Amino acid sequence: MPDFPIITTLVTAFGLALVFGWFSERFLKTPALVGYIIAGVAVSLFPWLPEFNRSATEQFAELGVILLMFGVGLHFSVGDLVKVKGVAVTGAVVQMTVSSLAGCAIAVMVWDWALPAAIVFGLTLSCASTVVVTKALEMRHLTSDMNGQVSIGWLVVQDLVTVFIMVCLPLLAQVTSGEGDLDTKALVISLSKTLLSLVVFVASMLIVGRRVFPWILTKVAEAGSRELFTLCVLALAIGIAYGA
Repeated sequence: MPDFPIITTLVTAFGLALVFGWFSERFLKTPALVGYIIAGVAVSLFPWLPEFNRSATEQFAELGVILLMFGVGLHFSVGDLVKVKGVAVTGAVVQMTVSSLAGCAIAVMVWDWALPAAIVFGLTLSCASTVVVTKALEMRHLTSDMNGQVSIGWLVVQDLVTVFIMVCLPLLAQVTSGEGDLDTKALVISLSKTLLSLVVFVASMLIVGRRVFPWILTKVAEAGSRELFTLCVLALAIGIAYGA
């Protein structure tokens, strides 16, 4: 019998998403997105399909996030972030700090977790899901509303802070495991490289996005083919994410 793990993965994923999404909408009275999440959990907890390609599934999930975040970018610009920076930046930083400290304290005092695990747990609680919140806002047509703009700006700030947290985690793990002292110089260098890369990437995308991409899209649109235009948008979105 021919072996088609990718097709098996797609059929299984779409089928489970359909079933759980319908159940969520019909009986739980919640968005279908909740059912999609439950379907993913079901697959991860019950590996009863030997041909289910989890590596491919993770890549498909990344692709879905890329396209969704590209859609966020279409409705939310740097100018929008500047408009709500007073609330989004300050609020996100304060909220993440309070949530991280509270989660860490609960994990240590209530569950008697080790400090490294408690810190990671607290940091995990401090971040909302950009994908879930954005999808919820889109379903309610609130992405252009002021409250929606503040919410998206808040999430963008959380994502940027999370990047720096991910840089610090390996050094934190090394210190808390007793393998060595905190190398302040290495930490500063890592953060500086991350910040520089982020600034260079954003600056280049602002230049390319305003000058090059419109020209490319215009040239493709002149061909009069909707399929080519859609393909061009997909190629740009995935290419930018891959380059990042």
